[in-house]
Amino acid sequence: MLKQDEIVKIREADSKKLGKADAVTDEVVGKRTSEIRKKGQILRDKLQKKIDEKVEVLSLPYSREETLELALDSLRENRKKWFFDELLTPHLVDCQVGRASFLHPDSVRVHLFTERNIFKLAYQIIKEEDVREAVAMLPDPDIGISSSDRAAQIKKLDAEIAALETQVEDLKKL
Repeated sequence: MLKQDEIVKIREADSKKLGKADAVTDEVVGKRTSEIRKKGQILRDKLQKKIDEKVEVLSLPYSREETLELALDSLRENRKKWFFDELLTPHLVDCQVGRASFLHPDSVRVHLFTERNIFKLAYQIIKEEDVREAVAMLPDPDIGISSSDRAAQIKKLDAEIAALETQVEDLKKL
């Protein structure tokens, strides 16, 4: 039969074993946490680098062809938008309700030729040929990249970013 003091010693020894198990577990968890945190930071840094590269590609100058295409699109879109939607139609609404005279010089000056609206009227003056001529006179036409090159670089970077995001998600499995 075990004596009381022997039972106490056995319990103390077993308690020390449990304490050691807890200490080892805490040490392993601390090391794993540190390793996972380090892996996560490395992945975050790589992700940030790829995002920065993407921002850089998106910020590259336009090619001459893209510049022409974008300028013509803007001219076509804003010609209608600014002139009809924001200048002529509101003026005619004022005329319809008696707040202005139909295309009378005084009404036109007050409603259409405001400082805020002057450039909007330029869309009616600028012709597509003017835009083409201005783009042809650009001092350094070859500073940009083509839209297809830009799209290819963005697609490649997006794939690399997606792969890094997958690796980040995989950290949950560790």
